[in-house]
Amino acid sequence: MKTKEELTTEFEALKNKYGTVFTITAPLDDEGVKTATIFLKKADRMTHAIVNKLYGGADPSKAIEACLKGNYIDGDELALITNDDDALLACEAPLVEYLARRTASIKKN
Repeated sequence: MKTKEELTTEFEALKNKYGTVFTITAPLDDEGVKTATIFLKKADRMTHAIVNKLYGGADPSKAIEACLKGNYIDGDELALITNDDDALLACEAPLVEYLARRTASIKKN
């Protein structure tokens, strides 16, 4: 796992490159002492399509993993999360927020 200083340096470089960067910190133990921090780029339409298709299937955790793998840009090793079922499932709620879309409105004139 990377140090806070390394993660901060990476984050700043990624922010300059991608503009918007999302950070997920997942617990790697039951006490929450060990964590993995990863950075994600903004999700595109393909990511939304893949996640929507997989989430309704027999194993929704595949949607979480696909989303992380498709948008991971740096941070701690992604395998720290994807190889740990508890850490992977802990990412579900943050990813729902991450994938939230803007809301449009319609008005009859």
